[in-house]
Amino acid sequence: KFDVNIWSSFEIKGNPDMTLEGFIKEVERKYDIKPALISEGVKSVYAPWMPKASSQLKRKMDELLPHKPNITYSDLVVLSDDSDMDVPMDSSVDTTPPPIRYYFNS
Repeated sequence: KFDVNIWSSFEIKGNPDMTLEGFIKEVERKYDIKPALISEGVKSVYAPWMPKASSQLKRKMDELLPHKPNITYSDLVVLSDDSDMDVPMDSSVDTTPPPIRYYFNS
């Protein structure tokens, strides 16, 4: 479980060999979130129900998130089951985790 507030920021320090599966495991370990959807802007990176989801897991993050050499990170939206979050049950609280800043080579 994690607490979310307006100052929350999440980040994952990647490396050239990190796969999508490795990224998901790191998100689960570090933030206790089981990703149900990962997107970069409007581009869907991973959704378990997608036909190619299992083959995507073995792909490297650098392949899934093409970027120019001078770009050092990408902000990813990771949606999870709301039961993962420790937030008050009132409609004024946003239960979406903050974007996860993925650093390509750390």
